[in-house]
Amino acid sequence: MRTTTFVVFTLLLGGCVCSQPEKDKTAFSKITGVWVEIGNTKPFIEIWHVLADETLHGRGGQINEKDTLFFEELIISTNDKNSYYRAILPNRDPVDFTLNKSSPDYLEWSNPENDFPADIIYYFIGNDTLRIILRGVNANDTIIMERKTGN
Repeated sequence: MRTTTFVVFTLLLGGCVCSQPEKDKTAFSKITGVWVEIGNTKPFIEIWHVLADETLHGRGGQINEKDTLFFEELIISTNDKNSYYRAILPNRDPVDFTLNKSSPDYLEWSNPENDFPADIIYYFIGNDTLRIILRGVNANDTIIMERKTGN
């Protein structure tokens, strides 16, 4: 009886430990690709790809015809303990956010020391729609994006 209980407990514990990273990987894998904001004449764009070490590298920006209105480099990396979202803007120090919550369709990073955004949330609606919610001390913003394929 003790052996059976130990085996069942080990399998349950092993299943719990292994299932969470798989959920994270599912949501992270959905980020890759080209995303374009819906309903804005000056759309925000994010382009993500996976590096050899499974780090996600992205570039985000907003372009008005030929002028760049905004540009940032984005990195999502994971170590043994957590996942981090890093935003790098020109002429500024990088800003790091720590993963708080995740599921196959939801990723939430936070940095309470950053005024805006303090929270970055990626919420996937199916495979081709992404809602990005930026929450701050005095402001919030929501960006709805579509995945672009081909061209």
